[in-house]
Amino acid sequence: MSQNTFSTMQLKIQLRNVTKPPVWRRVLIPSNITFLELHYIIQAAFGWYNEHLFKFQHRPYDREWTVEVPEEGEDFGFAPMGFFGFGPEQKDARTTKVGPFLKSKHLEKLVYIYDFGDDWVHDITIEEVTKGQVLLFPRCTDGKGACPPEDCGGPWGYQAMKESGDADDPKYFDLEESDADVRHYRSLMQSDEEMWGREYKGPGDPDEADDYDDEDDWDGTDDAEMEENTDFDESVYTYQHPEYPKTLEMENPWVGEELCKPENALGLKPQLVKRLLALPADSLRCDLERLIMYHVGLTCDDIPDDYDPGDQFNGVIGSSLILLADVGNGDSSLDVVLEVMRQSPDFSEYHICDLGEELFIPTLCKLGQEHLEKLLAYAKEPGLYGYIQCQVFAAVRVMAFYNPDLRQPVVEWFRDLLRYYTDYSQKHDVDRELMGLLVSEVTDLHAPELLPEVKALFDAGAVHEGTSGDYKSVARDIKKQRFENPLSLYSFNAESRFKAMRDIYNN
Repeated sequence: MSQNTFSTMQLKIQLRNVTKPPVWRRVLIPSNITFLELHYIIQAAFGWYNEHLFKFQHRPYDREWTVEVPEEGEDFGFAPMGFFGFGPEQKDARTTKVGPFLKSKHLEKLVYIYDFGDDWVHDITIEEVTKGQVLLFPRCTDGKGACPPEDCGGPWGYQAMKESGDADDPKYFDLEESDADVRHYRSLMQSDEEMWGREYKGPGDPDEADDYDDEDDWDGTDDAEMEENTDFDESVYTYQHPEYPKTLEMENPWVGEELCKPENALGLKPQLVKRLLALPADSLRCDLERLIMYHVGLTCDDIPDDYDPGDQFNGVIGSSLILLADVGNGDSSLDVVLEVMRQSPDFSEYHICDLGEELFIPTLCKLGQEHLEKLLAYAKEPGLYGYIQCQVFAAVRVMAFYNPDLRQPVVEWFRDLLRYYTDYSQKHDVDRELMGLLVSEVTDLHAPELLPEVKALFDAGAVHEGTSGDYKSVARDIKKQRFENPLSLYSFNAESRFKAMRDIYNN
């Protein structure tokens, strides 16, 4: 499933028994993050120091269920209600996804308990869930009140400190600071990988179908299946790249100089975009293609230390991909874009990070409309990085909305691809999660005529059902006459795309 099919959840999180002033935060989170990730987001939003244990429950210390990190040697696989029916159902916070779990429980409220000595109970209310909203990073959008000190004796100890004047300003809250901490919560999580005994993979991993919706939409998928860790297997990457240019010659050298400046890495300013697009389109196109391929050559095998000394990330490839959509063509320019998409996971992590959809989908949609066969050939290539390769599925689906005349060719494109992978899976190992993402794009296309091909792919055992849902649920969703136009999720001109990027990074 591509990221645009995930949901964004708006949560209000408030400390219980803390008043005058109350202490609360409002955060936006992707619904596919784990409860462990939510723990770190709450820590970052409030300003806790992450020094104590935690758990999530329906109500404080109830006997229904609990989500926490098991102690070493502890097994959360026993009977759901404990040995004698008295213990709560226990889930591992490292692998349990927030959206699917709360959906399965039909919950809109729960609690987060931090520090079992001071007993800080945080009431969590799901205020809003937005389907299809792309959220690359969690955000803190509002709040009130200062975070109490650690180990101060809980709400009553903190109240005593306030009354005696020993507490810092209880009203202090800096939204900008809190939001920055929330957006960078991964650094906290990565520092604790050894503590939790599991390598942190990040929140953007496409996983199960987890749209939070009315309980009528709940299809009864088994929790264990929904929570299965389905990170893309980077070990299957086998692409052998060709020789890339070792020198760079540009008609407009200043273009490369500007795009390589670290201050322009996270989104070009409007004045610079206008200046770039004022160049003759063909001249700028040639320069961008050469610039991209030169930097691909510099970093395709690894990121040299002198390429990125410290915090000098330049964003040159991402910026060039955005600009190329406005001045490129479906021949050489599209070839360059697809070559970027063939690169390794390490390359993509550095240059693309979590912006795969934003960088590739609008660009492919504009450059590839008359070259569906080229996109089909790329979609069939084995041994590529799944997180990037799946962007072509989404881009072709979006084309059917961007240019309605292409709907039937797009349907036939997906029919060809579904049949190809059904046959391929009979003789070769296939990335089942990638196939789940393919099925998810077909589902969002709402093309019932493709159901026979979808069923054949399921029957071949090639689809990861935790990603797409089982065939029954997929068929139901494909048949729904509910066409959600994806165009509102993307910008299609350079200025608006750079503005969106700057907004993402709060630049």
